[in-house]
Amino acid sequence: MIAMNAVATGALLIIIFSNNIVVSEIGSFLFGFSAASGVMQTGLTAFMRLYPAKRGLVTGVFYFFGALASFTVPIITGSLSKQSVEIAFNGNVVVGLTAVIVVSLIALLMRHVNHLAEK
Repeated sequence: MIAMNAVATGALLIIIFSNNIVVSEIGSFLFGFSAASGVMQTGLTAFMRLYPAKRGLVTGVFYFFGALASFTVPIITGSLSKQSVEIAFNGNVVVGLTAVIVVSLIALLMRHVNHLAEK
């Protein structure tokens, strides 16, 4: 999950800073591939491994916030793009970097949980 989030954020940076159409197309492909590669399902699986006794609650919370994001993100980016498309892209980069940090923290937590389970 860390790699896919990092690749998506890196591809977004390529799209933003590239002046070459071919490089932008490659960045767009990489972004689509990494962002739509089952990261959400993988995230749900990891989240459920952290709280195995509350799988139903975890699934509900996970998809509730996913739906909330699906509703609010287009509104926010649409509002930002009225000011400047660059601001909207920069906002996406902030979200991508935040995702890399959060997924890294979750990976550390998972490693800790697995280590405790082995004892």
